[in-house]
Amino acid sequence: MMSTHGNLDTPGVMNDLGTFYHELDPSFAWRCYEKSLRQQMETVLDCMQILPQTTDISSEAATFTSNDALATIQLLEKATLRLGLCLGNENDNQITCPEMESSLIGMKACLKPIETRPDNKEMNAFNYDKISAITILNISVLALRRHRFEDAVELLEISLELIRRAACAGASCPLLSEMTMMAITNLGYVSYRSGEYEKSVFYFENTVKHIRETIEDVRCHGNSLSMINSKVSQFISAFLNLARSYDASGRHGEAMAVVLEAELLANALELSSQSSSGGASLDVAGLSYVKAVIYLHQEEHDQSLAMFQMLCGTHWEHLSLGHRSAILHGMGQVLFEKRHLREAMMHLQTALTMRQKVLQENHSDVLETFYTMARILHDREEYTDALEVYKKVLKGQRETPGTEHHRTLKTLCNIAR
Repeated sequence: MMSTHGNLDTPGVMNDLGTFYHELDPSFAWRCYEKSLRQQMETVLDCMQILPQTTDISSEAATFTSNDALATIQLLEKATLRLGLCLGNENDNQITCPEMESSLIGMKACLKPIETRPDNKEMNAFNYDKISAITILNISVLALRRHRFEDAVELLEISLELIRRAACAGASCPLLSEMTMMAITNLGYVSYRSGEYEKSVFYFENTVKHIRETIEDVRCHGNSLSMINSKVSQFISAFLNLARSYDASGRHGEAMAVVLEAELLANALELSSQSSSGGASLDVAGLSYVKAVIYLHQEEHDQSLAMFQMLCGTHWEHLSLGHRSAILHGMGQVLFEKRHLREAMMHLQTALTMRQKVLQENHSDVLETFYTMARILHDREEYTDALEVYKKVLKGQRETPGTEHHRTLKTLCNIAR
């Protein structure tokens, strides 16, 4: 719910109005965030004019604060320009939820907008950098959900710089720690979605390190069990993100080690949640799916198939159509590797039907299913049908990810065969 403040026309209030409409009316939320940024620039400019005249701080401190404010203005201008680019694309109004993508089970971005709750009694470097970082983080979430990854990256990098400056200017603040985790996680997510898997490993390793330190801090301060469980749940999500990145970059052994550690934490968290009044949110299906995929890439096909089959039974009714299609596609891949071609084709055809209901025809997940089906047709020596499907895949791959991408080149090689 939107925060309530005395002054109804402040940067913080406009940001919080944007968070209220973030899901209800994303277009209006964009405008609220834009107004918040412009108000923040005006506020910081006012501070720059007042600070040198202040008599209760040294001249050196006043100069430093003015220079600090100028740097904030420059960052806000960059963010406003990037926001303008997002708003200027009239044909890009579709908001999507990354977690509902077909094959992203077990992978999470931080999509919940943040309220500012500013202290209106005092405006200092800590406050305006913090409020600016919050607003820009919220804008980056909207950009991320529009799949405007380049815009999201720049906005996230700006917010991280503002978070760093706020931490230097003010006392320790738990919210800054949460904001740091959110920004790093989303940078890792964007890198993964862009196929930059080593970069995503870097960000997710930092996310895991950051949350590990946060958990230790929570324990040292004697926080409630529910608070600790919430942090451990975040930790497990970070592990799954890291495991998927390791796996995608070919580091399957490291990926499995991370998943097994996440599994131990999940078991401990489940026991802890059962003994306390508040249960923690836990993506058990995501953990099992990531484990199944890693087994597949390690060529441990029996273990992989068993995990996929377990998902079809235990968690099926709680999964989205897109996620169900990913599981069936995974089973089809395993059965193909085991040379059970007829069963593999049946699972892939069902997965394709589901994916076509929720995804565009040239989506990478749809093309991946078509590609595996083409390989089955190829191996069954049904060359005419295989060639037709390969050509369909190639057409989509030339658009995304592009003619020079390794998946596109692999399809060309199969056509040549």
